Amino acid sequence: MRNKTSLLAIAAGGMEIAWLYAFTNLFCSLVIPQPFPIQAAILTLALGFLITRLTEGRGWRIIYVLLLHLAGFCLVELSLINHLGLAHPIGQQEHFALGLVVFWSLMFWLGGRALAHRGLSHRAVCSRFDAGIGAFILFFLLCIGIEQAHSTGYLLVFSFFFFSILALALARDQGGGHREYLLGYRGVGLILSFIALVLLLGAGLVFLFLPYLTQAAATAYGILQRAAAPLVPILIRILRFLFRFGTSPPGGEAVPPPGSSGEILPPPETSWWMALIERIMGWGLLGAAVLAGLLALGWGIWQLIRWLSSSADHGGQPVDIYQYLRSLWLAIRERFRKMLQRPRYLTPMARLYAGLLAWGRRRGLPPLPAETPREYGRRLGKYYPDLKGDFEQIVESFNGETYGEIVLDEEELASVRRAWRKLSTPIRWFARLPFNQSHTQG
Repeated sequence: MRNKTSLLAIAAGGMEIAWLYAFTNLFCSLVIPQPFPIQAAILTLALGFLITRLTEGRGWRIIYVLLLHLAGFCLVELSLINHLGLAHPIGQQEHFALGLVVFWSLMFWLGGRALAHRGLSHRAVCSRFDAGIGAFILFFLLCIGIEQAHSTGYLLVFSFFFFSILALALARDQGGGHREYLLGYRGVGLILSFIALVLLLGAGLVFLFLPYLTQAAATAYGILQRAAAPLVPILIRILRFLFRFGTSPPGGEAVPPPGSSGEILPPPETSWWMALIERIMGWGLLGAAVLAGLLALGWGIWQLIRWLSSSADHGGQPVDIYQYLRSLWLAIRERFRKMLQRPRYLTPMARLYAGLLAWGRRRGLPPLPAETPREYGRRLGKYYPDLKGDFEQIVESFNGETYGEIVLDEEELASVRRAWRKLSTPIRWFARLPFNQSHTQG
């Protein structure tokens, strides 16, 4: 179980390093001639993770934990700065490069610390997988925006996916239950699990270290080329002796027959109709491939829509996508219609009182749940004494029409509207509660 947890921590750390190193290498390559060392990134994240795990649950003081983190980070950072030749920066560009290196090193340290705090549950690994996908999408957009091709970042995508597959599989298989195999298949299951583990972990490490492996292979090739240079003439003579062609005089090298150009077989002549058929077949195959790709893409999009619109329960039937989109459009249209349309069931007096309620909310005086209209009008009058008569007129007219069933005539309704217009004049737009409240209390 402990070995599985260690492998899960390595895979989860590889996920974090993959997308963080893509951004680090992208920004550092703009100001630093040499790439950001991958070993420094791994060491920084690993130390942040280990120190956080070691100090958790020990009851240490926060200052001691922070000092331990600071000491570890400074040790790694000083070594990295010395390796990059930025110990004594000269000029504005080198100072900016130094700040950039410190910033991304801090990101790796905080990434390891956050990884230790989050834990290694399946939910946490899934959330980090989603975050990594979003980070790589942003990375590709940045590469397009600055018009710089970054092959290392593209390779890190594959490393991220291999580490993610391994981490998701290990996180999902953290249960402590007893596992049973079919008779005779236990060995096969263990072998397949081991092969999958080695392939995923190995592929993730290879893509993560591929630039360094390529550089090491080029160096080794140069060394072998220089070491084997004296043996090349001997090897050529042996090959010519084994695969001789043409005439080979005794004691001499193989020479082509007189009058020949040195080619073993002359190139065949191509007629015009053969070239036309080749061109037609080539364009036909290309068109068929494009058509098949478009059909496959359309089918995949349709299946994706059906899957997204299906029930989340097992055995759920997919809904009709056309009916779903139509009902969604009708619901949105009805919502906007209700938002833009005034309620027709309200009387003119009720609309004026609703406007008074909205007026009070905008000024920080909403009606209380158990407050009557008359009590609300009196409370408004305490904060706005110059408008007390207008509040009383609107409230009393509303009470008379609603509770007393009194029908207001045109003259009374016009008087209430004049009171409402007095409230809604532009000079009252900026009259807020704090100023009026302090003025009234003073």
